[in-house]
Amino acid sequence: MFMKKLAAAALASCMTFSVLAGSAAFAADDTEPAESAASSSLKFDIRSQQSNSVSLTTADLAENDVTVPVQVFIPENPGVNGISLKFQINDGEVDESGAFGNYGFSLASGGYASPYCFDSANSGDSSKALTAIFTPSAMNMSWIYSADQTVNADATAEAGTVAWNADAEWGMDYPFLEMELVVPQGLAAGEYRFDIRTEPYVNILSTGQATQKKNRSLCTTAASTEAVAFTSVPLVITVSEPETTTSATTTSTTVTTITTTSEASTDTAPGTDSCEISTDTLPSTESVKDTETTTSEISTSTEPQPTGEPWKDDYAGMSDDFYLVIGDVCGAPGERVMVPVYIYNAPGLAGCQLYFTYSRDLTVNRISADKTNPAYVVSAKSQTGVIPSSYVFSSSDGMNMTAESGAIVCDLYVNIPEDAENGKVYEISFYTEEDAAGNTDAFTQICDEKRNFYTPPLFSGSVTVVTDSKTPSLNYNVYSLSGPDQHVNLTLFNAYGDVTWSSSDEAVATVDQNGFVTSTGLGSCQIIAANNGKEYTCSLRVGLLGDINGDGIVDTSDAILALVEFTYESIGADPLLTPDQILVGDVDYDGALTTDDATFILKYYTLYTVMDMTDATWYDVTKNPLSPGAPAE
Repeated sequence: MFMKKLAAAALASCMTFSVLAGSAAFAADDTEPAESAASSSLKFDIRSQQSNSVSLTTADLAENDVTVPVQVFIPENPGVNGISLKFQINDGEVDESGAFGNYGFSLASGGYASPYCFDSANSGDSSKALTAIFTPSAMNMSWIYSADQTVNADATAEAGTVAWNADAEWGMDYPFLEMELVVPQGLAAGEYRFDIRTEPYVNILSTGQATQKKNRSLCTTAASTEAVAFTSVPLVITVSEPETTTSATTTSTTVTTITTTSEASTDTAPGTDSCEISTDTLPSTESVKDTETTTSEISTSTEPQPTGEPWKDDYAGMSDDFYLVIGDVCGAPGERVMVPVYIYNAPGLAGCQLYFTYSRDLTVNRISADKTNPAYVVSAKSQTGVIPSSYVFSSSDGMNMTAESGAIVCDLYVNIPEDAENGKVYEISFYTEEDAAGNTDAFTQICDEKRNFYTPPLFSGSVTVVTDSKTPSLNYNVYSLSGPDQHVNLTLFNAYGDVTWSSSDEAVATVDQNGFVTSTGLGSCQIIAANNGKEYTCSLRVGLLGDINGDGIVDTSDAILALVEFTYESIGADPLLTPDQILVGDVDYDGALTTDDATFILKYYTLYTVMDMTDATWYDVTKNPLSPGAPAE
């Protein structure tokens, strides 16, 4: 297990941002698009599970939002090189500032299908296009096929096909975009059309400025310098009142919405501390909405029921100054979770490039802006599939942007391994080091409009595997810190009501009422979370485990000290090491420093340093259930 510690980025003197406007390739005027000279128009068909309509009732939306999977197809195309679209609900419900209300609708996520409908040469890989940006929070996208403006994309991911044909079977097989449209709780009955906005609109990034910029949806082709005319078939969401019943029996309505596109049905909301784990087997290719009316029943369970509201971790107060922190979330094996990146006390910033490192057992398949509480309204560029992964953005005009303290810069969409053990903790950290080639641009950097660079505290986060979504559990049951003034954030998942935190020895570590631990000295203590009459304990050791000589690394010299100390004790001589050094050297947690500890230290050194297995934990070496990295029982 990695040491979870406070990182300060040593920032370079310059940073290259991908300068992406909030609307990317959208036109910056309100000129109406000209008609194309092409014989046929470009057509977008917006569907949910191959239908242009979705039916819901107000009862479906009485208690929760409902997520609708959406796909955008292109059944007709005369040739296109660039597409920039703004989506909206009905008229968009635009306020005086130019911000879109969209009647409470939002996009939980969105991206290009894989494979998508363009470019047979690249097997439908959107990442190989010149630009492929989707901003769910703003409901817009920008795509440019090639820097060569004389070239249009091929017709479909189906090899050898170069022309659109609405009669071909593949015409609706390969979507262009995939989205998750959130229909808000409490939505009034009516008809809501999810469609492409064709009217010019105010770029929200320019709101409040003397001259507001206008954007519009725009499509271009290599065959002409004029805009391509396009049409669209909207997705219509009809919300109606439920049928009334005259039955005297008390009834309740249960609505289950199953969505299976883009793995969306298993997402856990960012920052949530409750792991709702479904045991249902979901169909792989269809969406089903079942409405079931049942007679009310009184639970006969004798298990104590949780009281109070769900407890949520609060990352405020981890520093008095500007800082960023990766959240702690939990999920079941095979589940996809959203890990938020929070920002606090930030000055005005012009942009950031954030890099993240994590276990290779995890799969991060998307990094995007948060839909509910975004820190900045920007278009961004992210890279996943490599470690470190990245998220880069800047203001459209190079000027400073302000963020609300506690807002979310971005979310990491993380897939937990199918075979992950209950209690396994995967740490996610900011990457702050040069790469192997000495490239100082490839790590976390933050600057303002005057090119002043900031080195804020950067706090790691984690994904904890929890197979029981009803029982409270800590993200760490055992943890080690390398020395004083180091930190770890503890989270009690699935807790309800108040959680009270305490330390058994504040000379070793303190803890605030959000579970944020600060080491104050060497030694060991218990960090205790009390909730609903029960206590949950993390055994904390301060002092880099195995680093007996305190030089900051675990190596052969520490193993030699362990052997020498064991020899001294065996012959009855006075101890060579201090009690704190013996505590740090007792890597198998058996209460004594022995030859076993020396052997384990050598093995750990070989794995972690010699073989560069940086995911190695002390549990991997000792197999002791008390060692750091051990799965929960």
